[in-house]
Amino acid sequence: ITESVYASGMVKSASQYQVYAKVPGVIRQFFVKEGDVVKKGDPLFEIDNSNARLNTENARIAAQTADYTTNLDKLNDAQAAIDVAKRKLANDSSLFARQQVLWQQNVGTKNDLDQRELAYAASKSAFTNALVKYNDLKRQLQLNSTQSHNILQINESNEGDLIVRSDVAGKVYALNKEQGELVTSQMPVAVVGADGDYLLELAVDERLGHVDLGAHLGQL
Repeated sequence: ITESVYASGMVKSASQYQVYAKVPGVIRQFFVKEGDVVKKGDPLFEIDNSNARLNTENARIAAQTADYTTNLDKLNDAQAAIDVAKRKLANDSSLFARQQVLWQQNVGTKNDLDQRELAYAASKSAFTNALVKYNDLKRQLQLNSTQSHNILQINESNEGDLIVRSDVAGKVYALNKEQGELVTSQMPVAVVGADGDYLLELAVDERLGHVDLGAHLGQL
Protein backbone atom coordinates (compact mmCIF):
# COMPACT_ATOMS: atom_id res chain seq x y z
CA ILE A 1 0.00 0.00 0.00
CA THR A 2 1.42 3.38 -0.98
CA GLU A 3 0.14 6.59 0.51
CA SER A 4 0.25 9.42 -2.04
CA VAL A 5 -0.25 13.11 -1.54
CA TYR A 6 -0.93 15.35 -4.50
CA ALA A 7 -0.40 19.08 -4.21
CA SER A 8 0.44 21.99 -6.47
CA GLY A 9 3.66 23.85 -5.78
CA MET A 10 6.89 25.16 -7.16
CA VAL A 11 10.62 24.59 -6.96
CA LYS A 12 12.59 27.69 -6.08
CA SER A 13 16.10 28.66 -5.08
CA ALA A 14 16.80 29.03 -1.38
CA SER A 15 17.74 32.71 -1.84
CA GLN A 16 15.46 33.42 -4.76
CA TYR A 17 13.98 36.89 -5.01
CA GLN A 18 12.08 38.99 -7.48
CA VAL A 19 13.93 41.92 -8.97
CA TYR A 20 12.10 45.22 -9.22
CA ALA A 21 13.02 48.47 -10.95
CA LYS A 22 13.83 51.16 -8.40
CA VAL A 23 12.40 53.89 -10.62
CA PRO A 24 9.63 53.76 -13.24
CA GLY A 25 10.54 53.88 -16.90
CA VAL A 26 11.10 51.85 -20.03
CA ILE A 27 13.52 48.93 -20.07
CA ARG A 28 16.39 50.25 -22.14
CA GLN A 29 18.40 47.03 -22.26
CA PHE A 30 19.06 43.74 -20.51
CA PHE A 31 22.61 42.80 -19.58
CA VAL A 32 21.68 39.14 -18.96
CA LYS A 33 19.43 36.42 -20.32
CA GLU A 34 17.60 33.58 -18.61
CA GLY A 35 20.01 30.94 -17.34
CA ASP A 36 22.99 33.30 -17.00
CA VAL A 37 25.10 33.03 -13.86
CA VAL A 38 25.72 36.35 -12.14
CA LYS A 39 27.79 37.66 -9.27
CA LYS A 40 26.49 39.94 -6.55
CA GLY A 41 26.42 43.47 -7.92
CA ASP A 42 26.36 42.46 -11.58
CA PRO A 43 24.06 44.67 -13.72
CA LEU A 44 20.83 42.97 -14.77
CA PHE A 45 18.99 45.63 -16.75
CA GLU A 46 18.83 49.37 -17.33
CA ILE A 47 15.81 51.66 -17.12
CA ASP A 48 15.46 54.61 -19.47
CA ASN A 49 14.10 57.58 -17.53
CA SER A 50 14.70 60.92 -19.25
CA ASN A 51 13.44 62.91 -16.24
CA ALA A 52 16.10 61.42 -13.97
CA ARG A 53 18.84 62.20 -16.47
CA LEU A 54 17.57 65.76 -17.02
CA ASN A 55 17.35 66.34 -13.26
CA THR A 56 20.95 65.21 -12.88
CA GLU A 57 22.14 67.47 -15.69
CA ASN A 58 20.24 70.45 -14.27
CA ALA A 59 21.67 69.76 -10.83
CA ARG A 60 25.18 69.57 -12.31
CA ILE A 61 24.75 72.96 -14.01
CA ALA A 62 23.37 74.48 -10.80
CA ALA A 63 26.28 73.06 -8.80
CA GLN A 64 28.80 74.52 -11.22
CA THR A 65 27.08 77.92 -11.09
CA ALA A 66 26.86 77.95 -7.28
CA ASP A 67 30.31 76.51 -6.67
CA TYR A 68 32.13 78.53 -4.00
CA THR A 69 35.33 78.97 -5.98
CA THR A 70 33.35 80.14 -9.01
CA ASN A 71 31.92 83.04 -7.00
CA LEU A 72 35.11 84.28 -5.37
CA ASP A 73 34.94 87.43 -7.52
CA LYS A 74 31.84 88.44 -5.54
CA LEU A 75 33.80 88.08 -2.31
CA ASN A 76 36.66 90.05 -3.81
CA ASP A 77 34.27 92.90 -4.62
CA ALA A 78 32.92 92.79 -1.07
CA GLN A 79 36.48 92.84 0.29
CA ALA A 80 37.28 95.84 -1.90
CA ALA A 81 34.27 97.65 -0.44
CA ILE A 82 35.63 96.90 3.05
CA ASP A 83 39.03 98.31 2.12
CA VAL A 84 37.48 101.53 0.77
CA ALA A 85 35.27 101.91 3.84
CA LYS A 86 38.27 101.28 6.10
CA ARG A 87 40.37 103.98 4.41
CA LYS A 88 37.51 106.46 4.55
CA LEU A 89 36.96 105.67 8.22
CA ALA A 90 40.64 106.26 8.96
CA ASN A 91 40.55 109.57 7.09
CA ASP A 92 37.34 110.81 8.73
CA SER A 93 38.62 109.69 12.14
CA SER A 94 41.80 111.72 11.61
CA LEU A 95 39.86 114.79 10.46
CA PHE A 96 37.49 114.53 13.42
CA ALA A 97 40.37 114.26 15.87
CA ARG A 98 42.09 117.25 14.26
CA GLN A 99 38.88 119.25 14.42
CA GLN A 100 38.54 118.40 18.12
CA VAL A 101 42.05 119.76 18.76
CA LEU A 102 41.22 122.95 16.88
CA TRP A 103 37.97 123.34 18.81
CA GLN A 104 39.88 123.02 22.07
CA GLN A 105 42.12 125.83 20.80
CA ASN A 106 39.04 127.92 19.98
CA VAL A 107 39.70 127.51 16.28
CA GLY A 108 36.80 126.77 13.94
CA THR A 109 33.08 126.60 14.59
CA LYS A 110 30.88 124.17 16.43
CA ASN A 111 29.26 123.35 13.10
CA ASP A 112 32.64 122.30 11.67
CA LEU A 113 33.15 119.99 14.62
CA ASP A 114 29.66 118.52 14.29
CA GLN A 115 30.18 117.91 10.56
CA ARG A 116 33.44 116.07 11.17
CA GLU A 117 31.80 114.01 13.90
CA LEU A 118 28.89 113.09 11.64
CA ALA A 119 31.25 112.13 8.82
CA TYR A 120 33.24 109.95 11.22
CA ALA A 121 30.07 108.24 12.52
CA ALA A 122 28.83 107.63 8.97
CA SER A 123 32.18 106.14 7.94
CA LYS A 124 32.22 103.92 11.01
CA SER A 125 28.73 102.64 10.22
CA ALA A 126 29.63 102.08 6.55
CA PHE A 127 32.71 100.08 7.55
CA THR A 128 30.66 97.93 9.93
CA ASN A 129 28.01 97.34 7.25
CA ALA A 130 30.69 96.37 4.72
CA LEU A 131 32.03 93.75 7.15
CA VAL A 132 28.54 92.38 7.80
CA LYS A 133 27.76 92.19 4.07
CA TYR A 134 31.03 90.37 3.41
CA ASN A 135 30.40 87.78 6.13
CA ASP A 136 26.77 87.30 5.08
CA LEU A 137 27.79 86.89 1.44
CA LYS A 138 30.50 84.38 2.37
CA ARG A 139 28.07 82.28 4.42
CA GLN A 140 25.44 82.41 1.66
CA LEU A 141 27.92 81.37 -1.02
CA GLN A 142 29.16 78.49 1.12
CA LEU A 143 25.58 77.39 1.85
CA ASN A 144 24.55 77.58 -1.82
CA SER A 145 27.64 75.65 -2.88
CA THR A 146 27.09 72.91 -0.30
CA GLN A 147 23.38 72.56 -1.02
CA SER A 148 23.83 72.45 -4.79
CA HIS A 149 26.53 69.77 -4.55
CA ASN A 150 24.35 67.74 -2.18
CA ILE A 151 21.43 67.95 -4.62
CA LEU A 152 23.76 66.84 -7.41
CA GLN A 153 24.88 63.82 -5.38
CA ILE A 154 21.24 62.89 -4.69
CA ASN A 155 20.35 63.11 -8.37
CA GLU A 156 23.44 61.15 -9.38
CA SER A 157 22.43 58.47 -6.89
CA ASN A 158 18.90 58.42 -8.33
CA GLU A 159 20.33 58.15 -11.83
CA GLY A 160 22.48 55.27 -10.62
CA ASP A 161 19.25 53.46 -9.73
CA LEU A 162 18.48 53.28 -13.44
CA ILE A 163 20.88 50.32 -13.61
CA VAL A 164 19.48 47.48 -11.48
CA ARG A 165 22.04 45.04 -10.09
CA SER A 166 21.82 41.58 -8.57
CA ASP A 167 21.63 41.36 -4.79
CA VAL A 168 22.98 37.80 -4.72
CA ALA A 169 25.40 35.54 -6.57
CA GLY A 170 23.48 32.92 -8.50
CA LYS A 171 21.44 32.37 -11.64
CA VAL A 172 18.88 34.37 -13.59
CA TYR A 173 15.82 32.10 -13.52
CA ALA A 174 13.35 34.31 -15.32
CA LEU A 175 12.97 37.60 -17.17
CA ASN A 176 9.37 38.70 -16.92
CA LYS A 177 9.62 41.73 -19.21
CA GLU A 178 11.09 42.55 -22.57
CA GLN A 179 13.23 45.40 -23.79
CA GLY A 180 11.11 48.47 -24.49
CA GLU A 181 8.37 47.57 -21.98
CA LEU A 182 7.22 50.09 -19.42
CA VAL A 183 7.79 49.04 -15.80
CA THR A 184 7.13 50.49 -12.37
CA SER A 185 8.61 49.81 -8.96
CA GLN A 186 5.69 47.40 -8.28
CA MET A 187 6.37 45.17 -11.30
CA PRO A 188 8.79 42.23 -10.90
CA VAL A 189 11.15 42.30 -13.87
CA ALA A 190 13.34 39.24 -13.15
CA VAL A 191 13.85 36.32 -10.78
CA VAL A 192 17.35 35.66 -9.43
CA GLY A 193 18.54 33.13 -6.87
CA ALA A 194 21.36 30.85 -5.77
CA ASP A 195 22.31 28.06 -8.14
CA GLY A 196 22.10 24.47 -6.80
CA ASP A 197 20.31 25.07 -3.49
CA TYR A 198 16.58 24.53 -3.99
CA LEU A 199 13.41 24.46 -1.94
CA LEU A 200 10.10 22.80 -2.77
CA GLU A 201 6.99 24.76 -1.84
CA LEU A 202 3.70 22.78 -1.91
CA ALA A 203 0.19 23.86 -1.07
CA VAL A 204 -0.73 20.85 1.13
CA ASP A 205 -4.13 20.63 2.87
CA GLU A 206 -3.44 20.94 6.60
CA ARG A 207 -5.89 18.05 7.26
CA LEU A 208 -3.39 15.62 5.72
CA GLY A 209 -1.04 16.23 8.62
CA HIS A 210 2.74 16.04 8.39
CA VAL A 211 4.20 14.86 5.08
CA ASP A 212 7.86 13.84 4.90
CA LEU A 213 9.22 14.99 1.55
CA GLY A 214 12.90 14.69 2.42
CA ALA A 215 13.38 11.42 0.55
CA HIS A 216 12.04 12.93 -2.65
CA LEU A 217 13.89 16.29 -2.67
CA GLY A 218 17.14 14.64 -3.75
CA GLN A 219 15.55 13.68 -7.04
CA LEU A 220 14.83 17.31 -8.03
